[in-house]
Formats: sequence, structure tokens, C-alpha cells
Amino acid sequence: MQELFFRGTPQLETERLVLRKITPDDADDIFEYASDDEVAKYVTWDTHKSVDDTRNFINFILGRYERDEAGEWGIALKENGKLIGTIGFTAYSVKSRRAEIGYVLSRKYWGQGIMTEAVNLVLKFAFEDMGLNRIESLHVLDNEKSGKVMQKAGMSFEGIIRERIYFKNKFWDAKQYAILRSDWLKQQNHNDNPSEGAGIGIMKQFPILEFDPAREAVIEPGKVIKPIDIPERCVICFFKEVIDGVAERNKLQVITELKSECGVVPVYKMETDRGSIAVFNPFVGAPNAAGMLEEVIARGCNKFIACGGAGVLNKDIAVGHLIIPTSAVRDEGTSYHYLPPSREVGANAHAVRTIQNVLEKHGVKYLTGKTWTTDALFRETREKVALRKSEGCVTVEMECAAFLAVSKFRNVIFGQILYGGDDVSGIEWDVRGGTSRKSIRERVFDLAVECCLEL
Repeated sequence: MQELFFRGTPQLETERLVLRKITPDDADDIFEYASDDEVAKYVTWDTHKSVDDTRNFINFILGRYERDEAGEWGIALKENGKLIGTIGFTAYSVKSRRAEIGYVLSRKYWGQGIMTEAVNLVLKFAFEDMGLNRIESLHVLDNEKSGKVMQKAGMSFEGIIRERIYFKNKFWDAKQYAILRSDWLKQQNHNDNPSEGAGIGIMKQFPILEFDPAREAVIEPGKVIKPIDIPERCVICFFKEVIDGVAERNKLQVITELKSECGVVPVYKMETDRGSIAVFNPFVGAPNAAGMLEEVIARGCNKFIACGGAGVLNKDIAVGHLIIPTSAVRDEGTSYHYLPPSREVGANAHAVRTIQNVLEKHGVKYLTGKTWTTDALFRETREKVALRKSEGCVTVEMECAAFLAVSKFRNVIFGQILYGGDDVSGIEWDVRGGTSRKSIRERVFDLAVECCLEL
């Protein structure tokens, strides 16, 4: 089986639309448009004659979900939840980092820009999160409306391919469109800077934005670090005193070391009644923490839960209250070496759900939300805090965006649990030091271990 670009089909949203997984409950909505001969005229499947045809289609899609294959989204209206079409990757090549996109839309919603909106959203996900280099799309010659969608999405016409498609008992000539990652990035740059002409664009002004999608670097972890006998699950714990306490109780065994100019970090094996996990205490800050994550991945771990503290951007979030990051604002530098430039990076949906399930099982209250990852410990200015709050951030920390970027690039599962610590939401910093953190940290570590075992 080929390595997948990503695991699962994450939910994506625009102002009008929600792109989500298809469920059996969508049968009536899908049948409504799939039974329309005009809708089915230029697609590879036949007009649905009964809801049973639709249910068979849904079962096929559910099978793709179970195999974690490349995305197949239902297109639902945000205003009422009605499913009005589908969009997804009909084919892909891992080696070439190429995928082919296909879509269908209810005739009631033609001519409203909906499909262009959906295609643009999928392109954004494909280039930013999946790391694809090329997206292709085809339409038979008579279906020019589909071609207009491709053009509006910035795709370039590449030619007519004779008898490229076979369906409904005949071969069809097809027009092929495509867009490269480099084309898409230029389009985003132009949209952000419409006055940029022949001069140097924003991507050339700032080195941090010069993302290189090459999979192999000069120093490649997999070539300089050999896999070892290590558990596939790993807890990254920022609470050194907690790890030291567990080690003193003879519950941890050193299995390897992460060495740097700043010192040596032991990686432990912890035995539980449900199996073993790896545990280590990383250095603070995105570059070091991300580098250590890389090294542990190279040694053989592929499922991670990190736990640590964070500053809160709302004084009502109590000390010790748990937060599950669903995305991170990329106000640091490390993530830009792993993913194309974007304002934020999303968390792994499976990891988020796993953490939620464990916390709910134990009756632990929590928040889900956006975190602000920064490199500058002493540059959380009042204006910056206000900006981050306005875009939905509830915490500030120094590693999450980098962790999420590395995990997406290396195709491993990563989730994080934060607890509310100091408060930076006011005029002055409130360290909130009157509350002991020892029991909080121990509890968060125990929960992180359980979450990791559930991945």
C-alpha cells in the first residue's frame, strides 16, 4: 500500500460552505441531484435510479474513509447543512505528488460560484497541508461549464487529450487543466499584493516565505539517525519535574538520548498495563522542540501527544484548565520550513477527537480553540495580544505550530494538551503564581499518556 499524503478527510470551511465527510444520512440529498440526468450527463457514473444506487455510492466512499485514502468531501451549505454536491481526488500519485480533482454539483446551485469556491478551498488544502505539487482536472469537450470552474480557480489549459475518458460505453476526448504549487503561490502573492508588478514580490522580500517543497534535505534525519527498538507511541512532556518523579519511581527506562550543544535529553520507555510508550522532555522553543520531534520520528515513533503549559489570552480561563489546540497561528519561523506560507496550521482531527474522548470519559472540563505560537518570549505586546484574541486565539505558547507542521510533513499523528498558566490578557502580566502547578502537571501527564495509548 502506498504511503498516504495525509490521514483522514478533515472538515474544511468557507463563508458559505462546509466540506465534510459524507455519511449515510446524506442519501436523500445526494439522490436529489444524482437522479438528475443533466447532472449525470458528463460524469463517469450513471444517473441514480433509486436511493439504493445512492447508498451503494455512499458505501464506496465510506470504504475510502476507512482506508484513509485521499479526501472525498461532501459539499454542504453552511446555512442549513444541506448536501448539494461532492468534490474529491479521483486519482493521485504519491511519488509525483500529483492528484486529479473531480466534482459534481446539484443543478439548483449552478452559476452561483459555489463550485469555484469549493475548488479553491481544496486547492488551498492540497498545496498547504498535503504538500502536493500539481493538481489536474479534466472535462469532456462539451462540458465547458466545468472548464470555466477550472479557469476561475486559476488552472491553466494544457491541451486536448484524445479519447482520454471512457464512460457510458464510449471514449471521450477531454480538455486537461492543471495548476502547480508555484502557480498557486504566485496567485496568492498577487492577491495579497495586487500592486506588485515586475518588481520583487513578497515571496522574494522575506526569506522565511521561500518554502521549498523538496522532501529531502542536506541533513536528512532518516539517513543520519537509525531506527531503534522504540514504542511507536510517544508523549512529549514539558514538565521535567514530572518525568523526573516518574523516573525516580523506577517506572522509566532510558532507551536512547537526544544530544545537542545544550545538553543531553534522555528518551525513556514507560511500561503501562496497555503497552509501552516513549517519553521525553524537550527543550523550550520551536526550533529545538521540532528538531527533537524529527529525531524521535526517525528512531521509529509515529503517534504523539504533547503536554505543556500556556499563557492564556482570557483571564476567565482558570489556572489548570485544559485546552486542546485545533489550530495554531504561525508566528514563529520553524513551521515555514515544513509547510507553504499560511496564517495558521490545523491540528490532526483524529488526535483532537481522541483527546476529547479521554477527557470527557474522566469528566475533565476543557476548551478547544486556536493557539498562538510565538518565538519571542518578551514580545507579546498589548497590540499583538489584542490581534490574536480578535482572530480567536485562546492561548499563547512557543511550539505547537512547529509540532503540527513537522507532523504533517512527516505524515505522523500529533495532538497536544495545554493547561492554562499565566495570564497575558491584561495591561500587566499576571503570573498567577498563587496556585500550585505540581498536581496539575501530574494529572495532565497522566491524561496525555492515556490519550497517546488511544491513538
